[in-house]
Amino acid sequence: MLLVVLSLLTACGDQKLNYKCTCTRIAYSMDETEEDTDTSFTEDICDTYENIQTAFEVNGSIYNALEECRVELSELSDDYDCNCDCVYQSEC
Repeated sequence: MLLVVLSLLTACGDQKLNYKCTCTRIAYSMDETEEDTDTSFTEDICDTYENIQTAFEVNGSIYNALEECRVELSELSDDYDCNCDCVYQSEC
């Protein structure tokens, strides 16, 4: 889901930069015999600095995806982790 949201980030005329975004999505098992549900991923995103910053703000695409993650994983477990971090790599 977040992959689709991030791919929609576009900019006109601004310099695009390459970011490595790592998103953790883990629902930890409450039972020692069951495995954790881990749908974490890493994605390279080419976009403007401003669009990446806006995506993390309230109602931004990453912010909203993290809220959805929390709702989804809270239904699976009381112990879960939803987190995304994007680190600048280079120009695109």
